[in-house]
Parts: sequence; C-alpha cells; structure tokens
Amino acid sequence: MQLFSNLRLATKLLTGFFAVAIVALVVGVIGYVQIHKMAEADSKLNQQIAVPLAQLTVISTDFQRLRVNTRDIISAGPEGHQKFAIRVKELFTSIDKTSAEYDKLLYSNEGKQIFNEYSQALIKYRDIANQIVNLASADKIDEATLLLHGDGFTASRTLQQAISSLVESK
Repeated sequence: MQLFSNLRLATKLLTGFFAVAIVALVVGVIGYVQIHKMAEADSKLNQQIAVPLAQLTVISTDFQRLRVNTRDIISAGPEGHQKFAIRVKELFTSIDKTSAEYDKLLYSNEGKQIFNEYSQALIKYRDIANQIVNLASADKIDEATLLLHGDGFTASRTLQQAISSLVESK
C-alpha cells in the first residue's frame, strides 16, 4: 500500500484504469470462448438431434399412412386399386427420400447399425406391400388379405419396431 501512496493521482488513475481494462479483457475473452462453444453445441444439437427427429416423424407418419393404404387397396374394388397403388408408390418414395436424408446425418456406429436394421425391415415390408398391391390389382382379394394378415402383419410390426428404435436412439 505504501507503494501507491507515493504515486501521483494521475498515475493511480491510470493504474486503476489499466487494471479494470485487463479484468474486462479477461472476462470478454472467456465470454467469447464460451459463447462460441455454445454456438457449436447448438449447431450439433440441431444437426444431430432436431433435424433427424423431424425426419423420423415424416418416416413414421408415412409408414402409418402406407399401412392404411395397403390395407384399403384390398377393399377398394377395381376402380380404387389404381388410386391406392399410386398412393403406396408415392409414400414409399417419400420414405426413401427422407431415409436417405436421415442416413446422411448419422454419426455413431450404433445409429448406423439401428438404421441398417430399419433399412432391412423396410425392404422386407416393401416387398410384401408390393405383393399385396399386385394381388389386389389382379383382383386376388383373398390372397392379398391372407398376405396382409400373415407376413404383412409380421413385416409391419418389425418395421414399426425398427422405426421406434431409431426414435429412441435420438
């Protein structure tokens, strides 16, 4: 303290000013670094969680609509078969597009494994759904109904579980 008492007032003021400026600089640098880290974390959260969850919502919704259209084609009658067949194709196209976008955002091996299981379940369900559409369009309603309630039911449950696993992983 004796050191400061011998200094002139201007020197004391300048020393205090520089001390406050150094503290402000340190606080500013720490704040800038922390804000930068938060921005990176926010971007990561958005790209790895929020966007994929929105895509999974589209996939899940389209799958449920696909199940309904695959079921309804059987009872639609000859005049409605074409309409439902087109709708089934559109829904598979939407699922494929959204799945490809989702796949690009995967970053963990676990996520890639779960997505691979989903992809395999989708392939199996697509084959069965296409068979149902073809049978119904050929007016083989009994065969289409048996397939829907047999292998179709099993494949749809497997695909639903795979979609649920994707959602849980996010």
